[in-house]
Amino acid sequence: MSELPEMRASHLKSNVESLAELGAESDRAIRHAVADVVRTIEEASRVAWLPLELDVRLTEAVAEACGLEGTKRWSSGAIVRSADGPLLRPLIHGLQAMGLSPATALKRAPYAWGLIYRGCGELRFEPEGEHEIVLTQDDAPDAMLASPVYCEGIAGAFDGAVQIAGGRQPRSVVEIDTTLRCVRYRCRWD
Repeated sequence: MSELPEMRASHLKSNVESLAELGAESDRAIRHAVADVVRTIEEASRVAWLPLELDVRLTEAVAEACGLEGTKRWSSGAIVRSADGPLLRPLIHGLQAMGLSPATALKRAPYAWGLIYRGCGELRFEPEGEHEIVLTQDDAPDAMLASPVYCEGIAGAFDGAVQIAGGRQPRSVVEIDTTLRCVRYRCRWD
């Protein structure tokens, strides 16, 4: 990987804004635990690229406060919030015009990945069946490979994309292969 792993600040801002959905007590605890991270994100321009490590630390603080299921719900809510923002809204409107479904939404995930992440590997779409796809992230950076919780948070975001597209009961499973430096997200829905 030639670039440092980074994320678009607008997406990180949506993640911070979504902390409120965890309840006042959890919101306060997380903001206190990673005050420097929150401050850096809030002070950044929406179009800036920020180190991926900021989101990893934020996600791990959410997991510490809310557990894995809470982290996935938070991440899913954050992607729903991002979908209504300036970065992803045009993509969502375009998909709605073409007939939005969970499969079509996830088929565009590699494009959305490039809007949100830089230096974080490439994402590939692989259909598996009528209600299942696999998204494979090749050349994943060390920060992601070392944080299963962070990868589960990404799976939660894919679950959010399924919900935006009208899918019910999304459930994504994460497989991390440190040897091949890849992460597989097996996404299913009803």
